[in-house]
Amino acid sequence: MERQAALDHYLSLLANYPWLRVELCWAVIESKPHVLEEHELGDRLALGHPWEIRRGQLDEFSDDNVVHISYARQRAAFLLLEIGYHVSRPDVLSMLSRNADVTYVHWNVEGANQLAQIANGQSVWSVDIFDADEWPSQVFHESPLFDLFRMTSNARAASMAIVDLMTGVRLENEFIEGTGSGFVFSYFPFQPGVR
Repeated sequence: MERQAALDHYLSLLANYPWLRVELCWAVIESKPHVLEEHELGDRLALGHPWEIRRGQLDEFSDDNVVHISYARQRAAFLLLEIGYHVSRPDVLSMLSRNADVTYVHWNVEGANQLAQIANGQSVWSVDIFDADEWPSQVFHESPLFDLFRMTSNARAASMAIVDLMTGVRLENEFIEGTGSGFVFSYFPFQPGVR
């Protein structure tokens, strides 16, 4: 029942915000042994570049030269939401997952469709959300949550429900619509191989 409720939540969320179906990067960072502070998270995201915290709605930040990542704390975890790809960069994931677990989903129109978990800079597992038929059989045995992909034809909703159920952190309508805090820094290009 819990799985179906989570799946229904994300089916509704994607129906209410069709622009999320185009591009999304949603990550949950569960740090250990201590909870990350905002300044630590900002430093990890910006990879040594200057950054600041601004308040505003997610869709207010559309400048191609600025990265804006909305965030909120839920219990001992941080929730990050970005209309872009910065959080999914290997060098950023490596920093975010230092003494932490990062569970995230990312898709865009260019074919990046990843659901993954990273711990201490290492991939625990990673799958293409639109290619479940090609996953090794052991992926489904690692967690019954992956059966969510068999419960719906909407791979985006299934992958979001998996992040939710694995972390206990839910992406709510209020977070998307509300005025919240976001990390903002100038765009800097991706350098392949940087970790």
